[in-house]
Amino acid sequence: NRVGLRRSGLSEQNDGSELRQLQEIWSLLYRSDHVIAEGLKLARQQELLPAAEHLCSFLEGSVSKGRRGPMPPAAR
Repeated sequence: NRVGLRRSGLSEQNDGSELRQLQEIWSLLYRSDHVIAEGLKLARQQELLPAAEHLCSFLEGSVSKGRRGPMPPAAR
């Protein structure tokens, strides 16, 4: 969550740009109308900072062939 990311010091790295990019990628993947695989392709078109790169790499591994992938967010 955001509080944990701030406590980890992520908001202080690169003048907060790493945290902002991570939040943008998260929104692209989970709050847009894109399927996760499509969102990952869109995210990869940017130059990713380390935290966003780590998130994208993790998710790409979880949606690879033969895997069910991450669970969608709960409906509110």
